Amino acid sequence: MFNLEKSHFGYWSVGDYKTFSKLEALEIQAKLNQPIKYHFNDEVYGAIDWTQEPTQSLTEMYFERARQIRAKYDYIVLFFSGGADSYNALQAFVHAGVKIDEIASLSYAQADGRKTSFMNREVYETSLPIAHRLKEQNPLYKDLVIREIDLSEHTKNVLTNNLYDIEYFGNTTPSPWRQSGSMHRDLIPEYKKLCSEKRVVFVYGHEKISNVKFNQGQFYFAFHELTSSMVDVRTQYLNRPTDHDEYFYSTPDAPLIHVKQGHAIKNFLKTAPADHPWLSRTKSMPYGYIPKWHDGRWQTHWLTYVGLHSIVYPWFDPKMYVTPKIQNMVFSDRDNWVYNDSVLGPKYRSWVQSMVNKFGNKWMTVVRPGVAHTGHHFGTTYCLGK
Repeated sequence: MFNLEKSHFGYWSVGDYKTFSKLEALEIQAKLNQPIKYHFNDEVYGAIDWTQEPTQSLTEMYFERARQIRAKYDYIVLFFSGGADSYNALQAFVHAGVKIDEIASLSYAQADGRKTSFMNREVYETSLPIAHRLKEQNPLYKDLVIREIDLSEHTKNVLTNNLYDIEYFGNTTPSPWRQSGSMHRDLIPEYKKLCSEKRVVFVYGHEKISNVKFNQGQFYFAFHELTSSMVDVRTQYLNRPTDHDEYFYSTPDAPLIHVKQGHAIKNFLKTAPADHPWLSRTKSMPYGYIPKWHDGRWQTHWLTYVGLHSIVYPWFDPKMYVTPKIQNMVFSDRDNWVYNDSVLGPKYRSWVQSMVNKFGNKWMTVVRPGVAHTGHHFGTTYCLGK
């Protein structure tokens, strides 16, 4: 049942019908023959003048966000993959002098059996070593709980039994690791106990602004449906009083973070020379782009991964090992062991094919061999000005 309490993590609408499930929205669209719309806190972000750059620095905003979360909850669990987003969130807490109670990382230790696999390498080379150094070297974090959550058995259960109605709860990232990872409150007995005794929050380093586009002299930004990929549909529908989640960046509680990020990207794109190392004439991920005069003609210049994260994250370290961005949202490299399993592989592929048969490219688009995505919808477009 749709409820306003969890709608701040995003939802879809078809006509007057609202749902947290993208697949349910696709079914309703087929019946009503009306377009799907994606919404992410339209009322909050729509009330802001995006053309005005906030005077506060991003560092100060991140500090305030860390303090804001600490003030609301008794026990903070930060999901730390070791990627740039969660690393910056962690550093915001640390440098603001704000305590986190637990750092948790997801792995496939048992199923993969290799610490260097696509899923595991970032955990063992980046997130766990950083967490342990923090506990050893920072007195504020001497009691830090460091938890590695092995999803192997739980993923088998999700795929073998009823998939937890993955058809409706999968949304833009239906890969098995995402589905089993979202069940952590039911998977970890300690979490059940903690949530019954304290106000526990699970914090995700999600999501920085990107897709800043230049068009006819103005810069624009719109929320992509992947913004809603971390807190799963099941959590939104259950709306249990003990379930508390926070996106560190994408939140109606600190909406100016995205406005400031957008202006930081815009300012760079406007002023950077065409040969700046953070710009590329080869399109990769759509972090942002602008036409610039180069080699005697106008050419589109794309913001690179290093460029984006260097602009919006004060503590970004390009030398730190980070798992490459997932190119295939349906068959993620993180789940290679699943696809190679004689039972689970065919089961998952059969389910994917059933979704393609039912919804076609409205559900999955094959961009090129080995690369497929399920994200098609953007929310309201906001103008960042000239």
